[in-house]
Amino acid sequence: MSNICRYVGLSKETSYNMASNPPEAKHHIDIASSSMDITSDKFIEVPTGLNRTLKQTREGFSSAGGNIVYPLDVNTIPFVLGMALGEYQYTQGLTVEDFNTFEFWRTKDSLLPSFVSRIGKDLFEHIFTGCVAEGFDIAVSDVITATVNVVAAQGQKTAIKSEEALNLFKQYPLAFHEVTAMYDGVDKSNLIKDFSLSFSNGVSVDTVKTIGSKHPTSTPVSGRGSATVSTNLKFVGTEEIEKYENGTIFKVEYFFDNGADGFIHIILPAVQYTSVPTTVSGQDEIVQGTAFKALEGTVTLANGTTVNTDIFVKVSNKLGEEEIF
Repeated sequence: MSNICRYVGLSKETSYNMASNPPEAKHHIDIASSSMDITSDKFIEVPTGLNRTLKQTREGFSSAGGNIVYPLDVNTIPFVLGMALGEYQYTQGLTVEDFNTFEFWRTKDSLLPSFVSRIGKDLFEHIFTGCVAEGFDIAVSDVITATVNVVAAQGQKTAIKSEEALNLFKQYPLAFHEVTAMYDGVDKSNLIKDFSLSFSNGVSVDTVKTIGSKHPTSTPVSGRGSATVSTNLKFVGTEEIEKYENGTIFKVEYFFDNGADGFIHIILPAVQYTSVPTTVSGQDEIVQGTAFKALEGTVTLANGTTVNTDIFVKVSNKLGEEEIF
């Protein structure tokens, strides 16, 4: 028998794939689930012309990856956003009573920062080095969940940590009633039943398969990024249908209020509907399962400078930059 002990510990790498000396976790997160593991089918078949059976295999290229799912809060999200978006600016509060502010936006650099993920799996801790964030999802329904999609260079095992040994942030997971939404400055919260936001970096470890190594040899290159949102809307009029028909580009903002612990403000400066269906069935309520994609727009940072990005996230909390990164 074993105790249930499932967590993730995160730390930034100073160089890609620090497998020989992986840094200890900067902090840990109580997770809902994780599919992080080494790849299957890492052995390649050796061709043979004798008989109809497989006679021999050799170890081939292998990597690792999967996802990490956890309840979203203002203290754990900055590290994830820093790895997934690549660019950030930190502004310290003027007094200890003030919030510190992190502003994140998508980097133009095709090489994202790499990090180490340590997944607690009851009987052992699975260490994944050379991790790169392929994407990040936020699902707003009941308790809000964050999903980090990761590609990694390789995995190794070490001893499991006890719960007492974990450096856990104070976590107050956000719930659906702490979220509001604005479309072009108009509050749409009372029309939105639920939504999910997804963004991707287009990362593949296959791009860094080379001779001389069984594992990725350098940071995988990121391709074209994307950001999309799927929303279930109450049907009260044809405004959203007309936006889709006319190809209207508009601004969307989401506010996550964690009270005294801080808040999250997500801005998609320019979006365009890709689908606004209005299907009917019997006497059931009509729900519009809309979808839109983000385009590049301009966002102004706290210091007055502007950046061009398809997604911008501002996080305010009481943590300092050194506590997260």
